[in-house]
Amino acid sequence: MSGGAAKGFAHVGVLRVLEEMRVPVHLITATSMGSIMGGLYASGLSPEEIEETMATVDWLGLFRDQPPREDLDYRRKEDDSRYLFDLGVGVRFNGEIILPSGVLAGQKIGLLLRENTLHVSDIDDFDELPIPYRAVAADIETGESFVIDHGDLARAMRASMSIPGAFAPVEIEGHLLVDGGITDNMPVDLARSLGADVIIAVDVSSPMRTREELDNVFGVVGQLTSMLSRLNVEDQIPRVDILLDPELGELGGGDYTKARELVATGEAEARRHAGELARYAVSEEEYAAYRTRYRYKPRPPTRVDFVEVVGNDLVDRRVIDARMRIQAEDSLDVEAIDKDVTAVYGLGDFTSVGWHVERRGDQEGVIVTVHEKPWAPNYINFGMLFEVDGTFTGRVNLTATRLNARGAEWRNDIQFGSIHSLRTEFYQPLDFAGRFFLAPWILLEDEDQNVFDDDGDDVATYEVDRQLGALDAGFQIGRLGEIRLGVVRGKAGANVGVGSAELPEFDVDVGGLRGRIALDRLDSPSFPNRGYGASTDVFLSRRGLGADDSYERILVRGSAFWPQGRKIWFTGGMAGSSLGSDLPAYDAFTVGGFLSLSGLERGQLRGQYAGVLRGGLLYRLGLAPSLLAKGVYLGAYAETGSAWETSDEIGEDLTYSGTLLFGVDSALGPLYVAYGVADSGQDELYVSLGQTF
Repeated sequence: MSGGAAKGFAHVGVLRVLEEMRVPVHLITATSMGSIMGGLYASGLSPEEIEETMATVDWLGLFRDQPPREDLDYRRKEDDSRYLFDLGVGVRFNGEIILPSGVLAGQKIGLLLRENTLHVSDIDDFDELPIPYRAVAADIETGESFVIDHGDLARAMRASMSIPGAFAPVEIEGHLLVDGGITDNMPVDLARSLGADVIIAVDVSSPMRTREELDNVFGVVGQLTSMLSRLNVEDQIPRVDILLDPELGELGGGDYTKARELVATGEAEARRHAGELARYAVSEEEYAAYRTRYRYKPRPPTRVDFVEVVGNDLVDRRVIDARMRIQAEDSLDVEAIDKDVTAVYGLGDFTSVGWHVERRGDQEGVIVTVHEKPWAPNYINFGMLFEVDGTFTGRVNLTATRLNARGAEWRNDIQFGSIHSLRTEFYQPLDFAGRFFLAPWILLEDEDQNVFDDDGDDVATYEVDRQLGALDAGFQIGRLGEIRLGVVRGKAGANVGVGSAELPEFDVDVGGLRGRIALDRLDSPSFPNRGYGASTDVFLSRRGLGADDSYERILVRGSAFWPQGRKIWFTGGMAGSSLGSDLPAYDAFTVGGFLSLSGLERGQLRGQYAGVLRGGLLYRLGLAPSLLAKGVYLGAYAETGSAWETSDEIGEDLTYSGTLLFGVDSALGPLYVAYGVADSGQDELYVSLGQTF
C-alpha cells in the first residue's frame, strides 16, 4: 500500500473488494497513509469500520495539535490571544534560538490511532498481529529506509506518515523517523523479501506535474516533493503481479473530507481488475477459515492495575498527576484517558502526550508517555497590531517556564509603536494543580491619547505614562478563567504633546486595590465560532494606599458566539462606571474605534460612564483551510452606545454605527478590513493585522 495523503483512503475500497471476492491477504507492507490503512486492517478492523472512522473524523481539528481551546489552561489561552505562535520558538539565555522540528506534532492523530488499535496494544511483534504487517519510514539522519516490524503499532503508523517539515519526526529506538515515501513509497521488494509469492500493489502516489503545471512556486515545490516518492514507486512497479492505480480524477491528497468518494475510487479500480484478482480467490470454506484467523480481534484491556508517566524531566510528576483522574484499580475508559492526556498536553510543555496499555504478568496498566519540547523551557514570541491609519503596535514576549517544581513562570512583554511599554510578571502557582497563585508584576507604559471636541475633531494629544508595581493573588477557575485580587502602587502622568499649552497636565501618585474576573470559553480568539468570553476589572484608588485621589472604576466586557451552519451570530459589548466618584482624565473611559462604535475615531468619546452594545453576523466562506489561512469570513454588525459625564445622562445621545467586515484567519494573525459608518455621517476604514475579535 503506497502513500498519497488523503488519496490513501482508496486502499480501503480495494480491501473491500478483495473480501467480497474471497482473496485472502497474508501480509501487508505499507508506507505513509498506506501504513495507516494497512495497519488498521492488519489489526483486525474491517474495511467498513475503517471507512466509517475516516469519514466521520474531524480532519480539520485533527490537523491542529492543540486540544480544543476551551480545554487549554487559562494561562495558555492568554498566550493564544496575545501572540502569533503557540509558544513555538525556544530561546536559551546565551541567545541561541531553537525552532520546532515540524509544524505539527501529530498529537490528535496519535490519539486517534491509539483508540483504534487498543485491542492489539499488548502485541509487540507485528508478525503476531491478525495479519503480519510492516510499516516503512525513513531515517532522517541517514536518508535510509527504516522498516518497523515490532513495538507500538500506533506509533509505527504515526512515524511512517511524518511528512518532513509538516509533522515532527518520531523517535523509535534511537532513530529519528519521517515519512517513508521519500525512500520507499510502495514497498514491493520488502514484501518479496518476507516471502510473499503474489504482490497486489495499490499506487496512490502523486504523478509528476507537466510543464504547464510548473508555472508557479507552489508547482515547483510540489514537483520536488513528488520526485522523491514517484521515482522510487516506478522502480518497484516491474516487480508487481497486479498493479491497481485508482482513477482519482479531481480528488487530491488534501481531500480528507471526501473519504467515502476516495474509498469508492479504490473499489472501482479493484472491480476493473476482477478478472486478474479472481485467480487468487479461494473457496467459501477456505475463506471462512481465513477470516476466523485473520479477522480475529483480541480482547481489549478492561482494567487498570497501575498507572505510570514516563518521559517527563522538566515538568514535575505531581503537576501531571494533578491533571489526571485515572487511578490504579479503575476500569479502563478510553474516553476518560484521552481527556486526561489532553489536559496534560494542554499544559503547553510537550510536543505530544500518548498512552498505551502494557501487560506485566497478569496485570495490565496504562503508560502515559510525554515528549517534552526540545526547545523548552524558555520561549520567545511575537504579536502585532497594524491599522490603516498608521497605528502600529508590536509585541515581543520572553517567557521562562518551569522555574520550580510547581511551575513558576517569568513573563516579559515589550511593546513598541503607538504604545511603548514593558511589563514583567513572576507567576508562582501555590499548588501542583495550579489553582492558587501569587503574581507580582511591574508595568512601565507610555502612550498617546487623542482628545476630541464635540464635532469629533481631535484638538490635542496627551502623552500618558504609567509606572506601576503590584502584587496579585489569584485563583484559577479550572480551565474556564481566573480571579485576581491585588495591591497597586506607582505613578501616572499626562502631558500635552500636541495642543494648547493651557490644557491641564497631571503627575500623580497611584495606589489602590484591583480585582479582576476573567472567563474564556471561546474556541478561537481571532474568529470565534462558538463560546463566550467575559471580564470584569475593578480598581479602587485610595489615599490610604498612597494615591493622590480616591475613586472607583469598574469595567465589564463580554461577547458570545454561536454557529448556525456557516453563519456565526455574535453579540457583545462593554460597560464602564465611576460608581459616582470622579475619575481623573487619564483614567476616564473612552469609546470609539474598531469594535467600539466603529464609525468613530479611536477614543473619540470620553467620560465617567460608558457603554456599547454590539450584535452581528459572520459568514464563513466555503474555502478550504490551508497553512496560509484557516478561514475567510464576511460579516456585518451594528452598535449603539456613548460615553457620559454623569449617571443621569446614561442612555442619552446614543451614537449608532454599522460596520461591514472582511476577515482572514491567516497564519500571521487575524486580518480585518472593515468600514464603519456612524449615524452622524462620520466614517472610518480599518485595515488591521493582529487585532483579536
